[in-house]
Amino acid sequence: MENPRFPFIKRVLFTRVPIDILEEDQLTELLSQVILSKHPLNVVLLRFRDYSRARRDKEFLAQLNKAALVLPFDKSILNGMRFLGLPNTLRMHSFDLLIRMLGILEEKGQSLFVVGGNYQDIQTAA
Repeated sequence: MENPRFPFIKRVLFTRVPIDILEEDQLTELLSQVILSKHPLNVVLLRFRDYSRARRDKEFLAQLNKAALVLPFDKSILNGMRFLGLPNTLRMHSFDLLIRMLGILEEKGQSLFVVGGNYQDIQTAA
Protein backbone atom coordinates (compact mmCIF):
# COMPACT_ATOMS: atom_id res chain seq x y z
CA MET A 1 0.00 0.00 0.00
CA GLU A 2 1.29 3.46 -0.73
CA ASN A 3 0.72 6.75 1.02
CA PRO A 4 -2.19 8.66 -0.57
CA ARG A 5 -0.36 12.03 -0.50
CA PHE A 6 3.23 10.93 -1.12
CA PRO A 7 3.55 7.92 -3.44
CA PHE A 8 7.26 7.50 -2.66
CA ILE A 9 6.45 6.69 0.99
CA LYS A 10 5.42 3.10 1.68
CA ARG A 11 2.44 2.65 4.03
CA VAL A 12 1.77 -0.66 5.78
CA LEU A 13 -1.30 -1.82 7.65
CA PHE A 14 -0.54 -2.89 11.19
CA THR A 15 -3.70 -4.80 12.11
CA ARG A 16 -5.74 -2.45 9.86
CA VAL A 17 -4.10 0.73 11.20
CA PRO A 18 -1.91 2.56 8.63
CA ILE A 19 1.71 3.34 9.50
CA ASP A 20 4.19 4.95 7.12
CA ILE A 21 7.59 3.38 6.61
CA LEU A 22 10.08 6.21 6.64
CA GLU A 23 13.86 6.41 6.77
CA GLU A 24 15.78 9.13 8.58
CA ASP A 25 17.13 10.63 5.34
CA GLN A 26 13.61 10.97 3.84
CA LEU A 27 12.21 12.91 6.79
CA THR A 28 13.57 16.40 6.04
CA GLU A 29 12.46 16.31 2.39
CA LEU A 30 9.04 14.99 3.35
CA LEU A 31 8.53 17.60 6.07
CA SER A 32 9.46 20.32 3.57
CA GLN A 33 6.78 19.06 1.20
CA VAL A 34 4.20 18.87 3.99
CA ILE A 35 5.00 22.37 5.23
CA LEU A 36 5.05 24.00 1.80
CA SER A 37 1.86 22.27 0.62
CA LYS A 38 -0.98 24.61 -0.35
CA HIS A 39 -3.49 22.28 1.33
CA PRO A 40 -3.61 21.51 5.06
CA LEU A 41 -2.09 18.10 5.74
CA ASN A 42 -2.26 16.03 8.91
CA VAL A 43 0.88 14.55 10.45
CA VAL A 44 0.02 11.97 13.11
CA LEU A 45 2.36 10.71 15.81
CA LEU A 46 0.55 7.51 16.72
CA ARG A 47 0.52 6.56 20.39
CA PHE A 48 -0.61 3.12 21.55
CA ARG A 49 -3.81 4.68 22.89
CA ASP A 50 -4.54 6.15 19.43
CA TYR A 51 -3.73 2.81 17.81
CA SER A 52 -6.23 1.07 20.10
CA ARG A 53 -8.83 3.73 19.38
CA ALA A 54 -8.36 3.34 15.62
CA ARG A 55 -9.00 -0.40 15.88
CA ARG A 56 -12.46 0.17 17.36
CA ASP A 57 -13.46 3.60 15.93
CA LYS A 58 -14.05 3.54 12.17
CA GLU A 59 -14.20 7.32 11.88
CA PHE A 60 -10.82 7.76 13.58
CA LEU A 61 -9.38 5.01 11.37
CA ALA A 62 -10.66 6.86 8.29
CA GLN A 63 -8.89 10.02 9.49
CA LEU A 64 -5.64 8.07 9.87
CA ASN A 65 -6.04 6.71 6.35
CA LYS A 66 -6.43 10.28 5.03
CA ALA A 67 -3.45 11.64 7.00
CA ALA A 68 -0.40 12.73 5.04
CA LEU A 69 1.96 11.00 7.44
CA VAL A 70 1.42 8.48 10.27
CA LEU A 71 4.49 7.75 12.39
CA PRO A 72 4.63 5.57 15.51
CA PHE A 73 5.36 7.34 18.78
CA ASP A 74 5.38 4.37 21.18
CA LYS A 75 7.97 1.62 21.17
CA SER A 76 5.21 -0.95 21.75
CA ILE A 77 3.87 -0.27 18.24
CA LEU A 78 7.31 -0.85 16.75
CA ASN A 79 7.71 -4.06 18.75
CA GLY A 80 4.35 -5.30 17.47
CA MET A 81 5.29 -4.48 13.89
CA ARG A 82 8.58 -6.33 14.27
CA PHE A 83 6.75 -9.33 15.78
CA LEU A 84 4.44 -9.47 12.74
CA GLY A 85 7.39 -9.22 10.34
CA LEU A 86 6.55 -5.74 9.06
CA PRO A 87 9.34 -3.40 7.95
CA ASN A 88 11.02 -1.22 10.54
CA THR A 89 10.23 2.50 10.51
CA LEU A 90 11.39 5.69 12.09
CA ARG A 91 10.14 6.29 15.64
CA MET A 92 9.50 9.99 16.01
CA HIS A 93 9.16 11.94 19.24
CA SER A 94 6.95 15.02 19.15
CA PHE A 95 9.68 17.38 20.38
CA ASP A 96 12.18 16.19 17.76
CA LEU A 97 9.60 16.49 14.99
CA LEU A 98 8.60 19.98 16.09
CA ILE A 99 12.23 21.15 16.20
CA ARG A 100 12.81 19.82 12.67
CA MET A 101 9.63 21.49 11.41
CA LEU A 102 10.58 24.79 13.00
CA GLY A 103 14.03 24.60 11.40
CA ILE A 104 12.52 24.05 7.96
CA LEU A 105 10.01 26.83 8.55
CA GLU A 106 12.78 29.21 9.56
CA GLU A 107 14.67 28.44 6.35
CA LYS A 108 11.54 29.01 4.23
CA GLY A 109 10.16 32.00 6.18
CA GLN A 110 6.85 30.24 7.00
CA SER A 111 4.74 29.74 10.15
CA LEU A 112 3.15 26.73 11.87
CA PHE A 113 -0.11 26.02 13.74
CA VAL A 114 0.02 23.04 16.10
CA VAL A 115 -3.00 21.45 17.80
CA GLY A 116 -2.92 18.52 20.23
CA GLY A 117 -4.74 15.26 19.82
CA ASN A 118 -7.29 15.49 22.65
CA TYR A 119 -9.72 18.03 24.06
CA GLN A 120 -7.48 19.05 26.96
CA ASP A 121 -4.54 19.78 24.60
CA ILE A 122 -6.74 21.92 22.37
CA GLN A 123 -8.13 23.88 25.33
CA THR A 124 -4.61 24.53 26.58
CA ALA A 125 -3.64 25.88 23.15
CA ALA A 126 -6.70 28.16 22.99
